[in-house]
Amino acid sequence: MDVYYLDRDHQRHGPVKPESLSACGVGPDNYVWMAGMKDWLLARDVPELAPYVFAASGPAVPGPAAPAAASAGYDGYARPAAAEPRREPRQQPSSGNGAGVAGFVLAIFLLVCWIPGFNIFVCWLLALIFSCVGLRRRPRGLAIAGLVITLLLLLVFIILLSIGISVMSEILNV
Repeated sequence: MDVYYLDRDHQRHGPVKPESLSACGVGPDNYVWMAGMKDWLLARDVPELAPYVFAASGPAVPGPAAPAAASAGYDGYARPAAAEPRREPRQQPSSGNGAGVAGFVLAIFLLVCWIPGFNIFVCWLLALIFSCVGLRRRPRGLAIAGLVITLLLLLVFIILLSIGISVMSEILNV
């Protein structure tokens, strides 16, 4: 008895008998697989399914996804002898770069709240460390921005320090 497995949103459903495919809403653009096939195929590319599929999409395929490794299907059909090819899910975007974000937020905080003192140095040092750690992970955008801001703040601090030292030496020499 021929049974097919269906792919909907990278979830495997089945086994389903060919005459039940239209009731499951299988159209020509749905992927199907059965024992003996090398890979998943579109239903329109399987000639023996032509009488059972229709063009409009119907209701969702009933039943949960089949377990990955079992000797029998979830509704009693024996698993095919051939190993079923796996369809790899789409790559999910990277979840983020926490260290880069922390470095950027600290750098923006320093830029907005420029208050001289020891705490500002600790905050600047943390922003620099987090931004550098964030450069080793993807995405790097905020880590680069945080690093640029912290280095610019260091440059401003050095310029202000040198101006302050020259002014103090002028005052003390007069």
